[in-house]
Amino acid sequence: MSIPEFAVMNARKMRTAAKAREELLISVFQHGSDPDRVRKACDRFAELHPQWVRQQGEREAST
Repeated sequence: MSIPEFAVMNARKMRTAAKAREELLISVFQHGSDPDRVRKACDRFAELHPQWVRQQGEREAST
């Protein structure tokens, strides 16, 4: 894989992750958002950001 190909792949992954974060925040804070939408957004967020989910779990276990 060339450097430009890697850069494009990395940019796409970052954009997808950013969209997942945005969707999670919108689904949580939007008035009248249904729990199913929040759950789906949270699942997508966890899929793309496993390190953040692990960190939160570690914090809860230590308190």
